[in-house]
This record gives sequence, C-alpha cells and structure tokens, in this order.
Amino acid sequence: MQRFVIGTGRCGSTLISNMLAMHPDCLMLSEFLGAIDRPNLFMPGAVTGQRVAEMLHENLPVGEYAIHRGRMGDELLYESDDYSTMVIPAVMIAALPMLSKDPERLFGELVAFVRTQPTQPLAQHYLQIIEWLRVKLGRKFWIERSGNAIDYMPELLDFYPKAKYLHVHRDGIDTAMSMRNFFYFQVHVSFFFNPPTRAELELTEIAGKPITADDPISRRIGPDLPSLEKFAEFWSHQVEIGFSAFAHMDKSQLCHIRFEDLIASPRETMAQVADFFEMPDSPGWIDKAAALIHPPASSNAAEKLSAEELVAVQRACRSGQILLGREHSSGIIKSIELIKEVAAEHKRSRLAG
Repeated sequence: MQRFVIGTGRCGSTLISNMLAMHPDCLMLSEFLGAIDRPNLFMPGAVTGQRVAEMLHENLPVGEYAIHRGRMGDELLYESDDYSTMVIPAVMIAALPMLSKDPERLFGELVAFVRTQPTQPLAQHYLQIIEWLRVKLGRKFWIERSGNAIDYMPELLDFYPKAKYLHVHRDGIDTAMSMRNFFYFQVHVSFFFNPPTRAELELTEIAGKPITADDPISRRIGPDLPSLEKFAEFWSHQVEIGFSAFAHMDKSQLCHIRFEDLIASPRETMAQVADFFEMPDSPGWIDKAAALIHPPASSNAAEKLSAEELVAVQRACRSGQILLGREHSSGIIKSIELIKEVAAEHKRSRLAG
C-alpha cells in the first residue's frame, strides 16, 4: 500500500510524521519527495536512472538561504561544522539523517542503486527508491511526508491514484502566524507574491556575494517581510489546491485530521490514523507517540492581533476555512441574524411603551 501524509506548511505534519516513526515496522520518509528537484519532481515520460541520480543531488535554494543564515533550527538534521557556504543535496537536510546515523554512506549507496535502474516513469523510480530503503532498513511498510506537499497534491494523485492520503490541517490564522515566524516560509511566501529578479539574485550568496543585513534575502525577511494577511492568503491558496485534487478521490483513500485534535487527544487521533493506514499492531507505540505531544502555551494565536489585522487575516483565510469545515456561517447570514435581533428588540420596546 502506498501511504502519504500531506498538508500545508506549519500544519503539524512534521509532528505527526515523528509520531508515526515511533512504529517499529514503519519506514517514515520525512521531507523526501519534496526534496527531489522540485521543478522536475513530476517530469512526464520515461527517465533514466542517471537522470534521477542527478535529481537526488539537487539542493533546495530557499532552504539553503536559511542554512547559510543559521535559521533552519531543528529542521536541519545534517551535521556540519560550517553551514555558511554549504550546498547540501536536499534529501540530506532531513530525510536521510532521520533514517541513518551515517547519512552520507546511505546517500552514496542509494545513488549507486538509482543509477542502475532502467529508463521508466518517475512514479516507478520513486517507488523503487522507497522499496530499496524499506528493505535495506528492515521495515515492513512505508509512509512518505513532505512539508508543503499539498502544493503538488494534484500531481501526486496523478502519479499514485490508488494511494491513501492523510490530510493534516490546522486553523488558518494559527498556521499563517506560524509561517510568518519561520524563515523558510518568510522567503517562500515572499517569492510567491513577488518572484525575485535576476538582478536581485545576482546580489545574493548564490552569485558569491556576502550575506549582509541588507542583502535582498535579508530584506525579504526583515523590512520587506510580507504582511500576515499575505501569509493567510497563501495558506488559503494551498488549501484550494488540495481540494481541487480531493474532489477526484475516493472517500476511502482520504482521511482528514485536525491538528487541534491531535494535540487534545493524541491517542485517539493516532488510533484513527493507524486504522486508516491499516498499520500492523505493535503494542505500546501509540503511547510512545503520544508522549511527543507538548501542547502550545496558547492555542488562540488571534488574541495577539489588533482588531484591524484580525479582520484582514480572517478575510484572507475564509476560503480555506470554509473548505476545511472550520467556518460555516457567512457574513450575510450573520448580518441577517443581527438585523432580526435588533428589529425584535425595538419591536418589544415599542410594545412595552
């Protein structure tokens, strides 16, 4: 069975993948597909093994901007004494270090295997890579999860139309605020609304220029950082992409999980996930997984916003919230209800007078 965890950025999919990794029989591939040469990830037609090996060597430029500035934090699992100028294959940032204490060796063996593979569609290449890792690491089944995977949900479904997909989602305002506080999405969202020019990139470390407080990337995460409303708009856009694919899926292959439910009831939620993914029993793994939960100090990020900012962000999130079933009553319904309430109060007042 092919199993995938999908979601927007900062939705809690990393947490749930870490929890799934507690199952002793599970090969949990975290940040794997999303790290394979994103522009060519779903290249059509037949592809040689050598070409796929080249794709595995590709870096993730936005991620490297974060690495060079020391801003990846816990997301960066590859160990080095100096990250300031490194060019790291994206699968080495997190995916392979999660699977092996010697990720360089595993990467070398993986690339050697891939080079021997016949010319075939990428969908088949990926399955053979995952199967090779599963057998090598002695696991019984696999689950793949990459951050932002909902961005390419339509293409992923085209590649694997019969797979099972676990969709993790979180409140739009909370997610937008988390994105705004995370370097990768600061740059990602900035590029989404305002793609960099060649002249701008020529002033970055990609072109050998020094990193400064006023270089183009540092400005994008500083004085030129997009507004919270833009992050909320981007989140809604991601949700809309996902639902454009969900509409073509069989109900039995899709399961929606709320991040808030995972935090509040981890054992019950993970039991639901295990049942959906048809995971084999392993006594105690759900308890170990639940121990990873650390509830946030405050679950209502909107309390930190001004009234004006809250209205703007709510508006930007609305389409995503409605698709997720997180918002039902439209403004017109609320307005009519308020009109009726005020009219009834004045009617009672006139009768009393």
